[in-house]
Amino acid sequence: MDLMPYWRGVRAEVAGLPEQVPEAWAFGAEPAQADELLALVLAGIKTATASSLWDYEAEGEPLPIAGGLSIILDGRGEPRAVIRTTDVHVAPFCEVGAVHTHAEGEGDRSLAHPVPSS
Repeated sequence: MDLMPYWRGVRAEVAGLPEQVPEAWAFGAEPAQADELLALVLAGIKTATASSLWDYEAEGEPLPIAGGLSIILDGRGEPRAVIRTTDVHVAPFCEVGAVHTHAEGEGDRSLAHPVPSS
């Protein structure tokens, strides 16, 4: 997919963004989940996310960095938003706190909310 036209449009609206197109990805494991989580992002409800460190290591992918930009795709793979990573924190799952869980914006936004299986 050629993201350059989308990125050009975003850069025309937001001064100071780099010319290089950021990485593009969708939240979730399936199209419906990508659309649901994107809707939370667009509504300003989902302001945090979490990933497995093991996945990054297994894939040989670098961790996100503070200040990094990403293009967020909908369930059809179309670009819909640009987000900026403001902080990266690595912690065991058992140490994820209520503040982060609330910022994830999913379910009832509590630690008691069940984690969906993938």
